[in-house]
Amino acid sequence: MARRPKLNLSGSHFRDSYKVEVDCLKVKTKLSRELVSMLINTELKENTQVREYLEKSYRLLFEHMSGKWRYNEPEK
Repeated sequence: MARRPKLNLSGSHFRDSYKVEVDCLKVKTKLSRELVSMLINTELKENTQVREYLEKSYRLLFEHMSGKWRYNEPEK
């Protein structure tokens, strides 16, 4: 749905009222864009952390199955 300024035709200062409404819509739009941008960045960081964790887990599992490392006896 398109957003448009609310008009106060009965007011004495139509131009000022219209300008304030336009400015308000611009600020709301900017806030919404910044919020979406922040959410995207947060999700990208989380996805990167999960991917790195899974890659490390699979690499260690593969190395263990290939016999590249083994559990050692605990030191005394």
